[in-house]
Amino acid sequence: MLSTRTHTRLRHIHREIERQRYPSGERLAKELGVGKKTIQRLVKDLKDYYGAEIGHDAERQGYYYKQAPTNLVTALGGVQIDEKDRVPLALGAKALEFVELKDEAKSLRRWIRSISGESLEIPLQELDRIISFQDQGKSLVLHKDLRTLLEAIIRHQSVRFNYRTAYTGEFRERKVDPYHLSYRDGSWYLIGYSHERKGTRVFNLVRCGSIERLRKESFSDPGFDPQSYFLDAGIIQNGKAEAVHWSFHPDVVPRVEERNYHYNYIRKPYLDDDGYLHLEFLHPMVESLVSTVLSFGPDIEVHAPDSLRQQVREKLAQAAKLYG
Repeated sequence: MLSTRTHTRLRHIHREIERQRYPSGERLAKELGVGKKTIQRLVKDLKDYYGAEIGHDAERQGYYYKQAPTNLVTALGGVQIDEKDRVPLALGAKALEFVELKDEAKSLRRWIRSISGESLEIPLQELDRIISFQDQGKSLVLHKDLRTLLEAIIRHQSVRFNYRTAYTGEFRERKVDPYHLSYRDGSWYLIGYSHERKGTRVFNLVRCGSIERLRKESFSDPGFDPQSYFLDAGIIQNGKAEAVHWSFHPDVVPRVEERNYHYNYIRKPYLDDDGYLHLEFLHPMVESLVSTVLSFGPDIEVHAPDSLRQQVREKLAQAAKLYG
């Protein structure tokens, strides 16, 4: 049975001969990065495995088909990718790069080339004309860590890393059975079973260091369902959730409605008799909401919890002192 690499090389030789380019052994060897003897063996494979009738033109000093069997065209012709298909495929590669999966983007391009013989690249200005992503700046997550976690999730292998806690800043060792990686709001999160906490937890990858895949420690398929988890757990942060209640002035209701807070656990918003929009939801890190509240100035009121009201009051007092 021929290897995948051999099939890729055979496809290249087949395309060159089929297009009547009369490729020489020397040129093919240079293009494929192999020796002339390897080319001779590959040409023999085309004859022996697929029954191709290949001749050598003395004048052009290259190979040509006396007759190319139909099964050879089917087996080695590859997948045809037209222009309308190349755009979304290239977009997929660009999206992978945007979320810092650069190696996976390269793998996608290589795979497309291997099955079709065509480059996935299209003029960048053409793709940029169609769609663009907001620049997130330099990521603090290492590419090698993403690859390590992806492999661990696929293989159901535990991982170990040092985790910096949000509250104390201390690093603590964690052993986790990784279930899922989620890219949200410009950040990567790992969801998995924490052996120390004896339950499913969420880890911000920015706080993870020295990630190690424990190849000899596997776990059974947990049957993890991301959609139901996010629906039940809401925002992917750790901590005890508190009930939050906001109301917005009628003048800013359209602006509030067009924002995407990613609070899929939010209760159905409602308007009171005065036209104020009320949002009620659970949140495990209330202090992180202060900046959102401040961004609406006098057009938002925090009804609960009292701790959030106090934090907003302190920030406003500090601002008044600074600019008073």
